[in-house]
Amino acid sequence: SGYRSEEQVLTPFIKSLALSIVISIAAQAGVITKITSAGALGANDTAAWGTAADDFTSVASPYGVTSGNGVGVSASLTGGFTIFVQNGVAYASNFFPGDVILATFPTEGTVRIDFNTAISGVGFNIAHDNLGAFSGSISFFGAGNVLFSTINTYSGTSSTASDGSAAFWAGISSATDITRIDISVNPAGGTSGFAIGQLNLLTSTAVPEPSSIGLLSLGLAACGLLRRHRKQ
Repeated sequence: SGYRSEEQVLTPFIKSLALSIVISIAAQAGVITKITSAGALGANDTAAWGTAADDFTSVASPYGVTSGNGVGVSASLTGGFTIFVQNGVAYASNFFPGDVILATFPTEGTVRIDFNTAISGVGFNIAHDNLGAFSGSISFFGAGNVLFSTINTYSGTSSTASDGSAAFWAGISSATDITRIDISVNPAGGTSGFAIGQLNLLTSTAVPEPSSIGLLSLGLAACGLLRRHRKQ
């Protein structure tokens, strides 16, 4: 017979609806907000590049450290890095005195930083190798190294003041989905070398956007309807 029961009609529809909702939620990448102060980032974790004893130490790439809350951090740059301490001797810039700095010295280029677990936000103080004004960008990546946002409008000024005035660059995602960032500084005076201080991390889960909450509620309702039909 050509007759189809209500369950035969509704079940495929409900399954299709639930699948579409799940796919829609997964496809919603976070929206990155540019941050330029540590207070606005509201970090709840930090990752230091070393200790004062590491001053003027060359480290190979990738160079790995672990945050206070256990987030694995891996920094990569062809040619490796040098760790300095802001002390006015081996390294003089405008970080806070005693800050442990990861520098692109003696090489230059984009620094890639990977996280072994997704985070919601990341920030750091940064200074250019040359004194004066500079600018640069941060690219944000999610799972599978998928690029989902690049902010090209960061800026700062480098000096030898040793007063903590080094620019603070950061970004917060509307989701907990940042697994990698790439940091680039525009050439100034013929060089694109730079140095960054400890990483400030926001690891807590962001509150879902209203649209995501609505989709999730609809998906749960669809699953409940499917279960009721199966019991009947």
